[in-house]
Amino acid sequence: MNKKLFFLAFMLCLFSSVLMGATTGKIAGRVISEETGEPLAGVNVIVEDTPFGAASDLNGEYFILNVPPGEYNVKAIMIGYATTIQEQVRVQIDLTTPLNFELIPQVLEGETVTIVADRELIQKDLTASRKITTAAEVMAAPVESIQDAVRLTAGVSDDNFRGGRDGEVVYLLDGVTLLDPMTGTYESDIPLMSLEEISVTTGGFSAEYGNIQSGVVSMVTKEGGASYHGGLRYSTNDLGVANINKTLGHSYTTLKDMKDNKFFLDNFQRPQNLRNLEWSLGGPEPISKYLFNSPGLLNFFIAGEWDHSDEQFSGEYDKRFAFNGKLTFVPKPGYKLQFTAMSTNRNARFYEHYFKNTTYETEIDSTKEWDINNLMSRDLYNPAEVVARDYNNDGDTDDIVPGMDLNHNGVIGDAFFMMDHQPIYDYKTEEFALTWTHTLSQRSFYEVKVSRFLTRMHYNVNERINEDLNGDGKFDPATEDINGNGVWDWQEYGQDTDLFRDENDNGYIDASEGNAKKDWIEWKDLPFGRYRDTEDFYLYGYNENLSYDRLRWNNDEKVTLSAKIDFTSQITTSQQIKTGLSYEYMDLRDHDVDLASGGNVYGQNVRIFPSQGAVYLQDKMEYSGMILNAGFRFDWFNPNFHNYPADIDDPVPEEYISEGGVIKNPTSVDAKYYWSPRVGIAHPFTDKDLLHFSYGKYFQTPQLRYLYMNANYDFSGAFPLVGNPNINPERTTSYEIGWKHQFTDDILLNATGYYKDITGLTDTKQIYYTYSDYYTLMINTDYANVRGFEIELYKRHSVNSLFAGSINYSYGVAKGKSSDYRQNYDLNWSGDIIPTTENYLDWDERHIVKANLDFRIPSQRRVLGTSLLSDMGLNLVFQFGSGKPYSPPSRTKEPLINTERLPYTMTIDLTFDKRWNLGGSKYMSFFIWVNNLLNRKNLMDPYYLRTATYWDNEWYYTHTTVQKNYEAGIISEEDYISIMDKQDPNDMDGDGILEEADGEVDYNKKHPEVGPKTDPSVYDWGRTIRFGLKFEF
Repeated sequence: MNKKLFFLAFMLCLFSSVLMGATTGKIAGRVISEETGEPLAGVNVIVEDTPFGAASDLNGEYFILNVPPGEYNVKAIMIGYATTIQEQVRVQIDLTTPLNFELIPQVLEGETVTIVADRELIQKDLTASRKITTAAEVMAAPVESIQDAVRLTAGVSDDNFRGGRDGEVVYLLDGVTLLDPMTGTYESDIPLMSLEEISVTTGGFSAEYGNIQSGVVSMVTKEGGASYHGGLRYSTNDLGVANINKTLGHSYTTLKDMKDNKFFLDNFQRPQNLRNLEWSLGGPEPISKYLFNSPGLLNFFIAGEWDHSDEQFSGEYDKRFAFNGKLTFVPKPGYKLQFTAMSTNRNARFYEHYFKNTTYETEIDSTKEWDINNLMSRDLYNPAEVVARDYNNDGDTDDIVPGMDLNHNGVIGDAFFMMDHQPIYDYKTEEFALTWTHTLSQRSFYEVKVSRFLTRMHYNVNERINEDLNGDGKFDPATEDINGNGVWDWQEYGQDTDLFRDENDNGYIDASEGNAKKDWIEWKDLPFGRYRDTEDFYLYGYNENLSYDRLRWNNDEKVTLSAKIDFTSQITTSQQIKTGLSYEYMDLRDHDVDLASGGNVYGQNVRIFPSQGAVYLQDKMEYSGMILNAGFRFDWFNPNFHNYPADIDDPVPEEYISEGGVIKNPTSVDAKYYWSPRVGIAHPFTDKDLLHFSYGKYFQTPQLRYLYMNANYDFSGAFPLVGNPNINPERTTSYEIGWKHQFTDDILLNATGYYKDITGLTDTKQIYYTYSDYYTLMINTDYANVRGFEIELYKRHSVNSLFAGSINYSYGVAKGKSSDYRQNYDLNWSGDIIPTTENYLDWDERHIVKANLDFRIPSQRRVLGTSLLSDMGLNLVFQFGSGKPYSPPSRTKEPLINTERLPYTMTIDLTFDKRWNLGGSKYMSFFIWVNNLLNRKNLMDPYYLRTATYWDNEWYYTHTTVQKNYEAGIISEEDYISIMDKQDPNDMDGDGILEEADGEVDYNKKHPEVGPKTDPSVYDWGRTIRFGLKFEF
């Protein structure tokens, strides 16, 4: 038997590599005699279909530790008493589920009493602000991702939790952190059908959770059970119906509408063409039992999702595939080995408005002429012979060409589709973890977890053959034979092939590797080869929006190896101690090459190996009148960097003063250490009321890109920005107090107030290393403070009610010196004065209202005497935000930061479903899913507006002010029209639209958010409707 156990453990380890948070809960209660009220000792309390159980002590008390979240049947067995089973017992991570039994003396042999467990509405041991969402609630709601479900939590505004910056939230999957360590972002896609529970904590974090400031999102996936179960769900809005999806108001037309004088925003878009397939399967693992006659229980659960969307606008797409699996082996009671795996692959291209024109020719003709490249004017099959060509058919041989010969037929055509030249992004994340749990006794157990998490991102621009890659005004030759095999490259590989792509990093163009090795093309960009970095990765192309995007190539890979051991002991029935030790080792590689305007070249090629660790102690004491969670945590971080200048005011030797790249007197950076105490108190002062309070200090290492960005002090580009490996952790001190009141058995009110004092945020500072030259260094001088309160009214489903749901209101004020680490850097670049006072932060939104309502008719209920409406449901999500701030233009060098407000946003999403029983436990459902039911035009997040669109705050402020003044009667209609009716017959603004005054207000002035270029991407999604089928068993 021991050999078999070793073999199975070894096979699991082969698939694993060497953060983490709790993934289990506790059941505790008391067993008494229903007849006498006396406690019963020796009663066996068993969680059905699991190895978990316990026996009651002399006081009738029992507890069952380390139970995975989910819904169970729990039974109590004792000789002389009828077996009592409580159904639908819900266990949640990190919490105690109270479950008491009253046993009835047995009258008949084998008598069993079955009741539905009475789940308490107030979770008395919860001292933090936490929202727990079950798998059933997630699948019923109109949410597409984990982030969609998380954003329904009070206090969450997009990716900002209670006024904190982006990157201050940790995402955990079965206890393993899923964050890109360089950017602090969550890039994984977890199949929703794999989830058992999502827990979102926005305040009062226990000592077990470190390296956070604003939030914890803990996802626990399902485990396989004693029987097979699973499902399949498919949805689409690609039904061939012209106007079913009102993306911003109208169906898709053509790109040529962009050049029409009457072009309005609504004309340039298309149906989403979404296809989404989700599946899951779980149960007892069927193979090893027969092959190895393995002992114990071996269960599995796997789930996947395939998603393909053409997105809102032409030229963009988003393709994703996600997988999650869990294998659980229980060789005998008290021992558990679990292997988990997750993988996400995503390929995407996003709309950029300056690529709106159909052809290269259309954009170029009115601005410049292009010289004929000498090779291009030669005969394609005999390069020594020059061919005279008359491109414009005027009878004369031409020296210039107005367009491109894209299909190589000797005619300059106009089929250059600019959308094909947007950047392409490839994302990949994967995680493997192995967890060993050993129960030492009924009171104690320990858990060892090792994991490997990888995140990879590749960014590329598709450079095609025969373009003006170097911006010299000449088309690059179509007659190129880079590998010298006697065949023009465009003939061999196709004119759409990217000849500058080397995905496998072997130094050869991928497209050529189908040939013999001697014909492989070495990876280099001939037209722009004079720029290269130390690793011989050549830059490419020309930074000209008329051809394709800003030239940039990026390839990074980050691997985090983690190990953690936790020990939990229930010292008494009222006190539980938990302690743990964790360690992370990171292997980070980032190769980025960026050609900016003005010939400035930025980028880096680094590989670094930082590490960090922590130890914590958490004490949980549960009494009838008070619950106390107290703990402390010690963290350390080692940047493992040994090339830091001894004097940041004199960082490079004199001979490298202009270009940098060499460190003067390099030193090693010391590790950072910090302590963080935590305490949470809950006081149930009546059977329907509870007060709770929490205090904590939280530390977080800044995103590692702030440490290692341009860490070799490369000064070759203008305005160099340098990371700081010696930067200190960011710090938050948080207080919160709350009150819960239970109105009825099903309705709960929760009100919480909070305050956060945030210091040491990442900022920048100019460092002069000569009298006239400076660079910008990351430092810890920024600060912020947040205050607010949240009110939530919650109603759960009950036997006599068809309605359940919640509605919450959040009020918050978030102020600080800056919203982003780049604010000072950008103000210096523009020559403005850096503010020294607090301003509203970009995500400061005063009022937020969210609701998730579920109307459901049970399968056994008849409506109007018929069962046609049975097992039918409607789930609705409502979200309202009062508007985030933006900065108006300033007439002085002192900028106005976030003094104005954008319009409010509002969306209503819903799903309608009808389910049929196909016999036994097999069900089929049909559903309709509608996003943005009212088709409202909501502005995107301010950060997105600034970085990814043609957002123009001066345009918006000016024309909004004119509109308000006109509506208030301050200016006349004549003056209003003269300002708002554009005259641009010669296209002086270069937007491709020739305009004459027509006596009507221009669309982009009446709707100034779209800016002078009339950019449709400033708006979030319009209404989309999808239909779907679901099968489950």
